[in-house]
Amino acid sequence: SRGLGDVYKRQYLKSYNLDDAIQYQLNLLDSLDVYTRKHCESVAAITCNLCKKLHLSNGFTEYCTICAYLHDIGKLFIPSSVLQKPGALTKEEYKIMKNHTTLGYKLCIKDAKLRPYYAGAYYHHEALDGTGYPQGLVKKDIPYEAQIIRVADEYDALVNLSLIHISEPTRHSL
Repeated sequence: SRGLGDVYKRQYLKSYNLDDAIQYQLNLLDSLDVYTRKHCESVAAITCNLCKKLHLSNGFTEYCTICAYLHDIGKLFIPSSVLQKPGALTKEEYKIMKNHTTLGYKLCIKDAKLRPYYAGAYYHHEALDGTGYPQGLVKKDIPYEAQIIRVADEYDALVNLSLIHISEPTRHSL
């Protein structure tokens, strides 16, 4: 299939057995916020499938997939009152939430097993036009893996947000 309808397929993920240390970190995310854990898994599945559709090497696909699993790991350090807040965040809460990229980077750098995957955590909110964060990088300066994860992250967020806010008959037809 050439469309995006199958980007959530997890068939490729079977071959990427996560190290116990990485699985432990993901389980910590689950204990704080089930949505974040499911989102990380979905972003990893989408990232893996995008890499396959882009005909990237198996090694780079595996690397990107693990980076995607870990992209929101910094949310471990975001207060649950902000992370799980229903509705819109205030400007101050949004500023706190944006710190998850830097916090995830610091966690990855401190842990030898997570260190190779820091790019997903740190750069996944950078934008090609330089309006992203944490550094405001432009396309040529954003690691390719982070660009792929950004697409997967945005896609998953849009699909899940729209599914929350649409009627049941419309959701069923999707």
